[in-house]
Amino acid sequence: METKVKRSNFTKVVENLQEWEYYVNSESHDRGRVWVMRRKTDFQVRIIESIVQAIHCEILHTFTNKRFVLTAVYEVIFHPEDTSDHYPGVLSFFEIHKQGRKAFRFLDMWATNPQFPQIVRDIWSTSIQGTKMFAISIKLELLQHPLRKLNKEVFGDVQVQYAEAKNALNDIMQQPQNELLYTEEKVTIENVQPWKQRLDSFYKQKSKKDLLNLDDTNGKYFHTKLKQRYHFNRIASYQMEDGQWTWDYDKAIAHFVSCYKDLLITSVPV
Repeated sequence: METKVKRSNFTKVVENLQEWEYYVNSESHDRGRVWVMRRKTDFQVRIIESIVQAIHCEILHTFTNKRFVLTAVYEVIFHPEDTSDHYPGVLSFFEIHKQGRKAFRFLDMWATNPQFPQIVRDIWSTSIQGTKMFAISIKLELLQHPLRKLNKEVFGDVQVQYAEAKNALNDIMQQPQNELLYTEEKVTIENVQPWKQRLDSFYKQKSKKDLLNLDDTNGKYFHTKLKQRYHFNRIASYQMEDGQWTWDYDKAIAHFVSCYKDLLITSVPV
């Protein structure tokens, strides 16, 4: 069972349920989010592992001597409230199978490949009938297939590629006296560096995505990343069409509004 009962209130709750025995992961989380309950006369329970999100245990049915393993996971779906602050919840013990194609996500490291500009040019030269924004959306959709192909053929799993390149370099470094490996060492180092840069780029993008999925805990790390993203996304100056730079905030706003008006306002029907 999933609960939000604090550790300090645990005793008050169980005093009213004398026939049941409880195993709670309160040592891992103050609210003891996962409870495993059993009738003392029916089952014996041996806790295998207790963590923040789950309790793994072995169950013995007293009357049949049958054993099975149970994992109680912190995940429940609550129905909307009606006339009371108590409302039913649904616990699912079945594996969730995600269907459909994985969502497309652009990776910054693709732009470092020499083939990337030509791929974009080929798609962008395609003639699309409709408004400018409609044409842009279709072209972006058309870009997905060649970029997926580029990723599969050139980049693959960057974590594996970097690990293999690094291991190859480590093997060579174990033989410092072997003069025959000097040239190979130089080539291997040149191979490791780009994979390291791609992996760093991948992790930076992933950390931005993961940060958006986490709650604001008011921690130092959160606010540091927030400040970094603010300075990264802030436009302090821009270059006007005549080549002059300006730091005027009002002019910058007017310029961007004008650009989007030119982009979106059109008399061509979709």
